[in-house]
Amino acid sequence: MRGFAVTNEFKSKYPERYTKLAQAFESTLARKDVQKFLKSSDIGGVWVGPERATEMMVENYETFKTYKYLLD
Repeated sequence: MRGFAVTNEFKSKYPERYTKLAQAFESTLARKDVQKFLKSSDIGGVWVGPERATEMMVENYETFKTYKYLLD
């Protein structure tokens, strides 16, 4: 999983900029040349959007929290 992050403050303080940034990532990842490069570099390039990305991060955090004792 790859991601790009901004603070909640950025999202709430500059909602138009946040939307523009999210749209830029989505349109960039939709380009065939970008997908080809990402695939050849073994880098993930599936756009899931901000909401699903946040859900995935929370899920991953909870998993790590549950099994953190195995990482100590």
